[in-house]
Amino acid sequence: MDVRQVIEYGRDDQVPLLDAGAPTAVPLWLHTWWMVTHFLGFFTGGTTFIAGTLCYYFPDWDAGALVAGVLYTVGSLGFLYVDVLELFTFTEDAWLRTNIAMSAFGSTWYVTPRYTLNPKP
Repeated sequence: MDVRQVIEYGRDDQVPLLDAGAPTAVPLWLHTWWMVTHFLGFFTGGTTFIAGTLCYYFPDWDAGALVAGVLYTVGSLGFLYVDVLELFTFTEDAWLRTNIAMSAFGSTWYVTPRYTLNPKP
């Protein structure tokens, strides 16, 4: 689907842009719930990664490494959610799907050892 088709979805009064019960085929990624959860996954991942990195700027803080590890784990889960959401949404293009699958695989390997690598108190 190209950009002109997406714009036409928004202009056509017969095809509601954000109505989940629309009788016509509106792409999944144009539904409100999809856009909101996609945003929240990226927002969670990005903000917790930044906050986790900031924890290392206070070396005298005893719990800083543990808090940073927990924040990185939460961020990794946010990014993994986005990867899985996209994996099951964009199924038409084989190369795009392969790219998303590799990203999801990488995110999975990033999340998996996180709980064992967090420093113990």
